[in-house]
Formats: sequence, structure tokens, C-alpha cells
Amino acid sequence: MYDLSSLDALFETNKNQILNDYFELLRFKTIAADESSKGEMIGCVLWLKNYLTNAGFSAEIIHASPHPQIVLASWDKAGKTKPTILLYGHYDVQPVDPLELWTTPPFEPHIRDNKVYARGANDDKGQFFSVISAVVCILKKEGTLPVNVKIILEGDEEIGSLGLTKIVSSIQDKIKADYLAVIDVGIKSENQPSVTVGTRGVVSLTLELTEGNTDLHSGLFGGIAYNPNRALAEIIASFYDKNGKVLVPGFYDDVEMPPLDELKVLDMEVDKSVLKSQYDLDGTGGEQEFELGVRRNLRPTLEINGISGGYSGSGIKTVIPQKAIAKISARIVKNQNGRKVVQAICDHIKAKMPPGIKYSFIIHENDSMAFRSSPDSKICKACNSAFSEVCNKECITVLNGATIPIVPFLTQYSGAETVLIGYGLDSDKVHAPNEHFGLDRFKKSFLTAGLILRELV
Repeated sequence: MYDLSSLDALFETNKNQILNDYFELLRFKTIAADESSKGEMIGCVLWLKNYLTNAGFSAEIIHASPHPQIVLASWDKAGKTKPTILLYGHYDVQPVDPLELWTTPPFEPHIRDNKVYARGANDDKGQFFSVISAVVCILKKEGTLPVNVKIILEGDEEIGSLGLTKIVSSIQDKIKADYLAVIDVGIKSENQPSVTVGTRGVVSLTLELTEGNTDLHSGLFGGIAYNPNRALAEIIASFYDKNGKVLVPGFYDDVEMPPLDELKVLDMEVDKSVLKSQYDLDGTGGEQEFELGVRRNLRPTLEINGISGGYSGSGIKTVIPQKAIAKISARIVKNQNGRKVVQAICDHIKAKMPPGIKYSFIIHENDSMAFRSSPDSKICKACNSAFSEVCNKECITVLNGATIPIVPFLTQYSGAETVLIGYGLDSDKVHAPNEHFGLDRFKKSFLTAGLILRELV
């Protein structure tokens, strides 16, 4: 059985080929939200299928709207007595706008200061490829793996995993596994490895308010028309009390805190100095009665993601707008029902609606349940051990306040114990111009993946 030093040697021996393949993968312009990227998406799935087939996997492409985007591969020669791990990643990426803020072209990877700069360098091509390249290199060198491995790579995670969500029940026999590792998160800090065992879910809606049938002169109609901007401001203000508690009736229904024994093994600390130095934040949002870590990971939130209405150009235009719009989302936690939360928000808005204002809602489809797994599972302990050995520091177990929509579905239909892993950092500018991923962390991810396979035997 291989150890850390043999994995290190394996990486160094294959480093040039690994990076060449990584860069080739990054050059595919796989923007799921962009219809013009369809050809690039097809090219990428074919490349991934061929990469895994050439390594000895049985691989196929599963078609699901809006893209032919799911690559499913398996290697089962470890035998029925050995466990099976399912590895998940996504090859679609965020749009690159604003393009002018990129130092180098987003789909032409560059290395600067030992970091790879490109769209997808971290999220998620770099993250999942560092893992599957380890599996491939081990298989090619040893001719075998210590456990059975399945790999599922999708192409619309950035737009809500709508395709995979729709078909995951139909492929459950193909994705059955003992363990699931979702490779799409990060470590707590550069010097603190971590494994994630929970995420929040998300629901979202668009609210549109209108008054009259046209924009109005504020001199002629001021005092007569009920300004939709005013109505929107009043409604939004009614969402919260002065301490950040959400006042929507029913919003906190079904919210439960984890048992104390589980809380004890979860690292919930938020470094206020990092919030201030990196983001100029004072941490004053959310429910003030809870610590920052609890607010971020264990409590639901209601956020206004965007507001529009009226004139916002230079100078002034004395107009009463006909329309005002708000984009609203809620992060939900374990046991909460997303549809129930959305209904509570809509009911509250209706109850606060001023007379004369017309309203409409668009409930968006990209809602997702929260996810939580046990810190005591074998996969979690195996990952903790591997991260600790590679980083030479004890790994901690954390929760993540963000959302990866497909995780609850993959967990349900694979029947697997699940963890989320990765070596990303908040400073990698994921979703922003100049996204990057450190080559040192790419290598650590490669080494960690090899040790996780070993630890699962």
C-alpha cells in the first residue's frame, strides 16, 4: 500500500502531464449560463470521458437538459468485498464578466506566483481534477485501486444542477456507493485543513410591484400615486427587527440546533480580524443573539440580493416609477422545507402590501435543501486523517453556510455516507475576475485523495 512519500514521488513523476491535462481542461469555455457555450460543453464532456476511459474506467455520457452534461465513470475491479466511493465534481463555470478586469485571458491558463489563473482554476475544474488525476495516476502505476471508484461530473451546477436533479433517481443503480466525496469546497484557512459535513439550502424569488400603467411626473402625481419604491422599502423593512431577527411568521418553523455532542466536534469559530482585513466587515448582520459561526452555519437567513426601480442614471429625474423589483433569497437549514419558507415570505409580503399596489411573484426553480452528515462517519474520519497527514496539522470538521444543490439528492440516491472536501480558499476569487488556485494546494489535494482511498480499506 502506498504512503505519503510514494504519492509525492508519483505526483512529481507525472507532474508535467498532470498540469498539461489540467490546462487543457481549463481551456474549454464551459459557461452553463451561456447558450453559445454548447459546443464547448460537448467538447469538454467528450474530453473527460476519453480521459477516464484511457485510464481504465468504464465511462459514459448521460444526456439531461439543458446540456449533454453528465460524465459517469466506474472502476469496480477491487471486488465486491471492498467498499465503493463516489467522487463528484462539476466542469461548468461562471461567466467571466467583467472581462476587462482579468489580467490574462480567462480561458488561457497562466501561472503567476505558483498559482494557476483561469476561470475554473479552482471552482471546480482544479478541485476535482486534482483528485481524479491522483486516482488515474495510482491506477496506471499500480494496475489496481484499494477500493472501487465511481466518478460523476456534471455541467450545470452553476445554474442549479437542474439537469442532474431531474435524472438522478433514474441512475441510482449506477451511482450506488458506500461513500460520497463532493469535491467543491475549501479548507478553513491556508494553515488549517478542514472537512465539511453540512451546508445550508437556498430558495429564491423575484417580487415585482407596480402602480399605474406608466412612469409618472412626480410634480403632477406626487401625493396621488403610491410610489412602488416606497412600497418596496416598507415591505423590506418589515422583514427584520432591530436585532436582525426575521419577522416573517413561520420563518423559523422546524429550525433545530444540532445536539451538544455534535456541536462539540464542529469548529464554529469565525475570525473577526480576517473579516475586517479581507472584506472590511464588522459582522453586524444576522441575528445578534447568536455568535457569528452559528449565524453563518446553523441559522436561516433572509437576504435582499438586488433592488431596481425608477431612475438610477447620472443627475436627477423627478419620476415616480411604475415598477419596482426585488430579488429575494433565503438560506435554509436542516429540517426546513424550502417551499414552506417561500410561502411564508410571500404571505408576509401580501399582508404588508399597501393599497393600490399590484404585485407578482416569480418562484425560482433553483431551490435546494440543506444537507448534514455525521462527523463520526468512516468517510469523514478517513478524510480527516488524510488531510491531517498531508498538511501535518490536525484537520477540523466544519459546516458551510453556502449551498451545493445536488448534494442532498446524490446522498439520497447513492445511499452513501457523505462529506465535502477541497483545498479552495476564500481568497481564490471564485466567481470573480482573476480566479486562481495554488499549485501547492493542487498537489496537496492529489496527495490527500490517494490517502483517502487507502484509509477507506
